[in-house]
Amino acid sequence: EDLLNHIFTIKGERVMMPEFGTRIPLMVFEPNDEYSQDVIREDLTYVFKYDPRVELLNLILNPREDENYIEAIATLKYLEFDVTKDLHIEIRSQ
Repeated sequence: EDLLNHIFTIKGERVMMPEFGTRIPLMVFEPNDEYSQDVIREDLTYVFKYDPRVELLNLILNPREDENYIEAIATLKYLEFDVTKDLHIEIRSQ
């Protein structure tokens, strides 16, 4: 939940925390091109590095152009529990 909250909070939206959040919620209205994917990849990597409870092992972006969204699959190691799991994130317009 914390990771998803961070990912889907617009950067600058939180009071007293102007660097918290990402540009990802704004990207859903942009073309599904290489630039948009780079922004999403960069912001997701930032969020996972920001949270000391997880370690990012792998990040895959799958553009679903026919369905107008991008699927992100992050392989994360949850350090406290020494468990590795995939987090599936759908980035789509509402």
